[in-house]
Amino acid sequence: MHVRLQVQDLRSLSPEQREAEMDRLSAEEARRGFDVTQGPLLRIGLLRMKDEVSILTLTIHHLLCDGWSIGLIMEELQQIYSAFAEGKPSPLSPLAIQYADYVVWQREQLTSEGIAQQLAYWKTS
Repeated sequence: MHVRLQVQDLRSLSPEQREAEMDRLSAEEARRGFDVTQGPLLRIGLLRMKDEVSILTLTIHHLLCDGWSIGLIMEELQQIYSAFAEGKPSPLSPLAIQYADYVVWQREQLTSEGIAQQLAYWKTS
């Protein structure tokens, strides 16, 4: 998946104009829909407010991320940003499994035995 970072430089605006433009751009982005047939389902933006202040925006379709997951993403982004800002390595532990491991597990679930178990569950529920 290719995601383009859209950078908008607001530094030339007065502080009041910057805030108003940030609000306008954020509201516009929140209203903008997704084409689930074409994608992308993730948009990332950066609003340059001052030389040392930027605002990162993430717009994620709910097909990619649920409410619980977005909280985790935001927490981990904060941890990574804080560490990198101090010149430290990522504080996050390596993942115990990768997405490819999940795919293998899913394929195993689709064997005739796995499907039979699923069907039996739903027929008795």
